[in-house]
Amino acid sequence: MQEIEGKNTTLHPQDEELKDLKEEMEAGVKRVQELSEQSALNFCMRAFYTVELDGMDKSLKRLLGILQVQGIGDVKEVLVQVIDCKTDVNKISIQLDDCKTEIVEGILAWTGKTTDQLD
Repeated sequence: MQEIEGKNTTLHPQDEELKDLKEEMEAGVKRVQELSEQSALNFCMRAFYTVELDGMDKSLKRLLGILQVQGIGDVKEVLVQVIDCKTDVNKISIQLDDCKTEIVEGILAWTGKTTDQLD
């Protein structure tokens, strides 16, 4: 959890997507600790505790599903940005090749040589 939050801080200052999950997990840990102490003494309440923990489990699964969908969206966004960067790099490469050709042709014209005479 801390590793993901650290990356969120680096990439996006907002960590709202993890806030609910983190709070639910912390509440779950606290509640399990409380119930562990009580359940040994109170067998009558085990069914209630099971229902309560099952509800927390469903909530965590829902929040993890939301994060998974957000993660897929983030990956697709990054992929689009990478494709855009690749397109830009290809354009720059073509422009550099054109510049190189123009420079070589200019030098050849200035010196009165042809490309065959360069070797």
